[in-house]
Amino acid sequence: MSEFEFIDAYQSGIELIAMAAMDFATLFFAYVVAAHLVGKSIGKLIAIAMSAIYSFFLVGPFVAIVSTQGSLNHLISQVVIQYPDSAYFSGYSPGLAFSLLISLIPALTAWISSLFYMHGYVRRGAHGP
Repeated sequence: MSEFEFIDAYQSGIELIAMAAMDFATLFFAYVVAAHLVGKSIGKLIAIAMSAIYSFFLVGPFVAIVSTQGSLNHLISQVVIQYPDSAYFSGYSPGLAFSLLISLIPALTAWISSLFYMHGYVRRGAHGP
């Protein structure tokens, strides 16, 4: 691969991560809005089922982020080996752990917070009329 093809593949990976993050944000905000609007009026079983379905659909964005970041880090290591004087990737080596930390920790925190909002705040009656 040429250096340009590496850069193009890297940009495509970044776009995939951005799309997965947008999918996550869409699901997150839809769940929070639904929890806010109907959380008190639905039964416990329906609330649990809604949370389970929501959590199931979040697996896709999580897996997409993790797998794409792993692929990108592998791609970067290949670029550095093949093109050690690359201007685009020179000095770039965040590592997979750091990449996952800055992308998955906020997503996991949002997911857990949204479940707490539904079951610990709205369903328990702390939310006013």
